[in-house]
Amino acid sequence: MPSGESSGGIFRKRFFMYPVFLHLKQIPCLVVGAGAVAQRRIFSLLEQEADVTVLAPEPIPLPLQHQSLRYIQAVYATSFLKDMKLVFAATNDIQLNQTIVREAQERGILVSSVTDGITTDFSVPAHTTTGNLTAAISTNGGSPSLAAAICRKVTPILSAYEPLCSLQVQIREEWKEWIFDTKKRKQLLSSLSTPEALACYQEQGTSAYLNHIKNPCRTAIVTVSVGTRERKEEEKTIVAIEKQIQTTFPNCDVYPAYSSRIILQKRKEQGEKVHSVTEVLEYLQKAGYQNVYCQPLYLTTGKIDAQLSADVQPFQKVFSIFKVGKPLLESQEAIPAFWNAIQHICSCSDVAYLWMGHGPHLTYQILKDWIQQQGYSNVFLATLKGEPSFDAVLREIQHTNYRKVVLVPLMLVAGWHARTDMIGAENPNSWEQVLKRYGYQTEAILQGLGADSTIQQLYVERIRALMASNL
Repeated sequence: MPSGESSGGIFRKRFFMYPVFLHLKQIPCLVVGAGAVAQRRIFSLLEQEADVTVLAPEPIPLPLQHQSLRYIQAVYATSFLKDMKLVFAATNDIQLNQTIVREAQERGILVSSVTDGITTDFSVPAHTTTGNLTAAISTNGGSPSLAAAICRKVTPILSAYEPLCSLQVQIREEWKEWIFDTKKRKQLLSSLSTPEALACYQEQGTSAYLNHIKNPCRTAIVTVSVGTRERKEEEKTIVAIEKQIQTTFPNCDVYPAYSSRIILQKRKEQGEKVHSVTEVLEYLQKAGYQNVYCQPLYLTTGKIDAQLSADVQPFQKVFSIFKVGKPLLESQEAIPAFWNAIQHICSCSDVAYLWMGHGPHLTYQILKDWIQQQGYSNVFLATLKGEPSFDAVLREIQHTNYRKVVLVPLMLVAGWHARTDMIGAENPNSWEQVLKRYGYQTEAILQGLGADSTIQQLYVERIRALMASNL
């Protein structure tokens, strides 16, 4: 009978194995056996913080005492396989190892064996680790001693590159946190290990390497939004605007910033990488950007706009060019362009459209008056915290013949206020509930303006004008 084969079907032709590294933290693993070979498996599992159970008939060996493992002094039985994810047949009994492999495979449990020639699910290759670098060598069981010898040859190479690996880990984490555009981030990450970059590191050292792979872009666009706790709505609106800006200005880097301290705190408590205006500008200074344009993603001026002015003040002379834009409704002169961007929403002439603004801004009253002066008699605008008030505008609607009112948020993000104060079914004072009590049929367009491509383009044009002002 040829070597490596058996009529029992356990010993079969060797197959090439798929290389893979596993995260084993808290993964239940069973090692059957407690001898020298088994102990090597045990200690390697413990290094990975696996949940290790050792099964052997002899008392616990001295090296395994006081280790973070479960030791069961017993003879192997099938029941010990229950709930295990990995099994190591590491006894000096070939027949027993065969049995363990067969019974584990019958139950769909990945199993390995120290017995040569048994067709198992995985093997433990010779490997060497230096810091963040691990190299594994396998001969598919053909020559473990050769695999070990190659590992010894590889170890000095890993040692030489480990500082670079640790450096790249830091760079990747920084870029993942700060570089908004995933395509651009991927391009930059690919530059870390080009032949030219590696040669630069080997020949000239760390400083030259960092200079070689640094982001060539020196112009940044900072988008400043109030922010939201609702990630899905943010993706539809704020993130959509930022993506459009990045697409329009591919030679610039876009950095999102939040102005709301409360939202920043909440999002950071949830482990999200969000940043204030100050944090973003400090990073841009550290990263060596020369030209910075800040564009607020606000609709109106007010306290948040004043806060932005205070936040950017310390950086006025830090960059070669530093410009701060204005909200879309910065003045009455900006109203026509804004209305042209959103008027398509009010497409039905036989219903009343009621826009919900937020905040005590005079801009809302000016916008309302301007819309009505243009002859849009079925368009109404009220605010939550200022003028025109909902009660006053409701009386205006009551003096018309409209029996259906379409509610629309005049907000970049249709978040909590839109869902609660505008259409909240459980809020008896929500605008929709009040309108229904007055006998009106209602409909809601629950979409933030930031999702509208025409609004996105307005912000693009604001940035374009901001850049042109330098000329």
